[in-house]
Amino acid sequence: MSLSAVNVTTTASELVAAKANRVMLIIQNISDTDLYLKLDSSATEVSTSNGLRLAAGDPPFVVTCNPGRFTNAIRGIHGGTGNKEIRVTEEAMGD
Repeated sequence: MSLSAVNVTTTASELVAAKANRVMLIIQNISDTDLYLKLDSSATEVSTSNGLRLAAGDPPFVVTCNPGRFTNAIRGIHGGTGNKEIRVTEEAMGD
């Protein structure tokens, strides 16, 4: 299992890399600004108008799955100014 601090900006970027054997993922928005996530693998880029909203101060976003069922990279953006930070914990089979 790994824990990392991830920088989020106002430009959409990859927050969590794709992982073939992921079984658990937790994303916590510790910033003062809402975060918007894209969980699917479509070509549509994440934005503040189409992303899954993880509000500042909300409980962490948690995904649990069977290995190989949720392998996508996660992209994100925030709707404020400057850089913000999230915390990501991820576990995969074989870690």
